[in-house]
Amino acid sequence: MKIYFGAFVGALFLMLIAGVFAEGLVWMVLTAFHASKNILTVGEVLMLLPLFVAFVFVFRSTLETERELAEQGY
Repeated sequence: MKIYFGAFVGALFLMLIAGVFAEGLVWMVLTAFHASKNILTVGEVLMLLPLFVAFVFVFRSTLETERELAEQGY
C-alpha cells in the first residue's frame, strides 16, 4: 500500500505543477482572444482531459520506480 501511496503522491505533485502551468496558458491564450466566460470555462475543462491522461502515464512510471526502490530496500 505504501508503494501505491508514494506513487500517487509523486504523480499528483508533478501533475499539479504541470496543471497549473497548462491551465494558466489556456486562460492566457483565450483571454488574449477576448473569449467569453463560457468559452474560458469550456477551454479549462477540456484542458483537464489531457492532464488526466498524462497523470495516468506519470503514475504508472512512478509506480514502477517505487516498486524498484522497494525491491532494493529503500
